[in-house]
Amino acid sequence: MEPRALNLLLIEDEDNDVLLFSVALERARLGIVLHTVADGQAGIDYLSGTGIYAARSVYPLPDVVVVDVRMPKVSGTEFLKWCRTSHTFADLPIALLSGSCEGDREILSAIALGANRSFTKPSNLAEFVGLVRQIYSFGVECRSRRSVPGESNGYAKADH
Repeated sequence: MEPRALNLLLIEDEDNDVLLFSVALERARLGIVLHTVADGQAGIDYLSGTGIYAARSVYPLPDVVVVDVRMPKVSGTEFLKWCRTSHTFADLPIALLSGSCEGDREILSAIALGANRSFTKPSNLAEFVGLVRQIYSFGVECRSRRSVPGESNGYAKADH
């Protein structure tokens, strides 16, 4: 039996980065189902199942979230704070995606808030393919650590 595809929620406001991520995903040929939203508030709405995200058959709960640090409306750090204070999503595996210009202080702050991993945005497609492979491995590892297999919200914390 083939393993279930990894549901990944990408929260990214830059259209070019979403496109590069999507192309890298195709090239990596991994079992990832990608869902994208453009800012942290949309990420909260997605996880909460509100508004257009109410249909879980179309917008399933993710196995892992990859969130850009700097975005309009609700930043990646604010999204992370919301998740970590939510009873349902406190243990949701979250990886931060930062540009090379973001300071270490911002990343360290997010790790202290409970981000499981952090990645620097790649500058070319080959590096994006490598990033997708790392995120896939991270997501599969987190999914295998679930405390109750098969539960959609049985998230388990991963190491930093």
